[in-house]
Amino acid sequence: MTEEVMSCYNTEIKSGGVVVSSPATYCMICQTIVYATYILDHGVYHCPTCVSETEINSITRAKAKREGRDTPDTRDLVKAYSDFRGVAFSDEDSKTRKVVQCKSIGCEHGTWNEGKTVWQWKEKWFCSICNWSCEDVGEVVKNKKTHEGFHKEKWDKLLASKKEGQERPKVAWYFREDRRRDDAATDAMIAKKIEERRRDE
Repeated sequence: MTEEVMSCYNTEIKSGGVVVSSPATYCMICQTIVYATYILDHGVYHCPTCVSETEINSITRAKAKREGRDTPDTRDLVKAYSDFRGVAFSDEDSKTRKVVQCKSIGCEHGTWNEGKTVWQWKEKWFCSICNWSCEDVGEVVKNKKTHEGFHKEKWDKLLASKKEGQERPKVAWYFREDRRRDDAATDAMIAKKIEERRRDE
């Protein structure tokens, strides 16, 4: 990881075959090319969608402290969250690269080792049907069962005509890094292997 700005170009083909290239950067969480990015925790790139509410609150508190203002209360944090989303997405829509350094703000998606030389993504249990996730702490089994019940209830409420010729989808759980992935085929393959292993047991 690096605190330097990662640069790339996003190329689009407009009507009439006109090719337009714009300077862009990269989000490490959702692994997509973006225009607006927030660098947290000494080098972890977040696009506006991937900056969590907790991280936005930390950015807001740090800004108030730098400016010598009182610690924001809940109402101020809610307003700051709304303002952040509005500004961040307008930056993204304008297709003008904007990079905001917030290196002192911790990232919720992982941790550095002591020397800040190795980054470790946190891992969670993810549902194979809807990508819901839960941490591997506390009442994990209970949380999974509750979520599986949600899918069962959703299936039970479907009209018989929509169920015809289909089996009720079964939830498979897989443990992976806490960042979004577009590789649905890989996720489906992992889920299938888990389900096959479960049947063999």
